Amino acid sequence: MRRLVYSTALLIVLAASISSCKEKVTAQSKGICFDTLRVDTTALLSDSSKAHCSLHLNLIFLAGKEYEGVNDSVLRSGLLAPEYLSLSSYKMTPAEAVDSFINRYISDYRSFYTSVYNEEADDSVATIRYSVDAELRDGRSGITNYIAHVQCDLGAGSTAYTQVLNIDIVHDRVLRLEHVFLDGYEQELGDIIAQRLCKQMKVKNLDALQRIGYFVQCTPYATTNFEMGDRSIRFYYITGEIADRDKGETVVTVPYSALKRLMRR
Repeated sequence: MRRLVYSTALLIVLAASISSCKEKVTAQSKGICFDTLRVDTTALLSDSSKAHCSLHLNLIFLAGKEYEGVNDSVLRSGLLAPEYLSLSSYKMTPAEAVDSFINRYISDYRSFYTSVYNEEADDSVATIRYSVDAELRDGRSGITNYIAHVQCDLGAGSTAYTQVLNIDIVHDRVLRLEHVFLDGYEQELGDIIAQRLCKQMKVKNLDALQRIGYFVQCTPYATTNFEMGDRSIRFYYITGEIADRDKGETVVTVPYSALKRLMRR
């Protein structure tokens, strides 16, 4: 059974603020409105089983035809996983795209878990849930932070993580690292992130950081999952990405003062 709610409302993220004697540009100060799209769907694996797939999507999009390109970028930026929507360049409205995603998700669920259920004969092993709840925050001037809280329960295992997008409301685009940092930023930015994580973990250097389980299997790097706040950038590493799973999600906060020479603006 599917329930879809699609409504338009002005979401006041945070009040506009004054920074460095210059008015901060926010979605509110620009008069931007947002659409909220909520979908709840449950699909049985088969008529003969109680195993089922549940999807809960509570998403936000910019309202207005002029923001179609931004919304398309949001949808194809890893907001929904698996990234079915990135497999095609065909542009759809948010409602059409979400409906397409759900249909494909349910189809793949039935295709994969039918064999799992046939082997295990256990409803719980083939019962899954996928949930995404989005919120908006005012970020750096001219940027709205799109925060998606994701929960995946897949039979015997579950995971939760935060997916972050930075919407440039001045240039109408979703920012990537290459929009924010100068060419060749990768190694130095990775080093800076490692230094900040050392400070957060209260250890002296990268060797000490690796001894407690961070960046053991990889060279320090900047994740594409980042949030541009007023005074700093927060880099979100999902569980198991740069450390053992028991350490959970890792968020590294780097002040802009440490990034000045690497940034485009």
